[in-house]
Amino acid sequence: MAQVDSENSTSMPAVSTRRRFLSQAASVTAGGTAFAAALSVSAMAAGAVQALDPILEAIERHKAALATWLACVDRQCRLEEQLPHGQCQSQITSWCEEIVETDDPRWIQGEREIMRTTAAADAAAIELLNLVPTTMAGLCALVDHAITSDVDGFMWPDDLLSSEGKNRPWQHFLLKNISAALPQFWQEGAV
Repeated sequence: MAQVDSENSTSMPAVSTRRRFLSQAASVTAGGTAFAAALSVSAMAAGAVQALDPILEAIERHKAALATWLACVDRQCRLEEQLPHGQCQSQITSWCEEIVETDDPRWIQGEREIMRTTAAADAAAIELLNLVPTTMAGLCALVDHAITSDVDGFMWPDDLLSSEGKNRPWQHFLLKNISAALPQFWQEGAV
């Protein structure tokens, strides 16, 4: 199983991609809803076996963390449109905290909230990348979630440290876990 070091990752760049992400999020939601409807028939057929795969709960936790992060980014974008430019200069990232004393306190709090929810989404993604699916339904759900949730390349943590001490993109860990799961399904005749 691929293991990701949760202490070594690069967070999503919230400031530079907000508007692009928000415009793409609506189309992803629509596509994800259609796919979820198609999967629900498969999920009913899988029955109790699907409930045993911990990857499904981890996917839901990651979806919830991303939705919370998106809501914070959305609020901050609306606030940015309302405030004069001179009152929204502070930036808080995983590398530094630059607070401008003349900024509106709501702006500063919003920046902190974005960093908090970014960290939560990254933690949920790392948890997901540290699990190997135990059912075919779980594997399919994981692959679909990875595709639909990473609309612009900034939705998952980047440069994760592997157990071998090398920095790898998140997709490396996803593929390693798929590779670990497939032989089991092949032997069970599910592939």
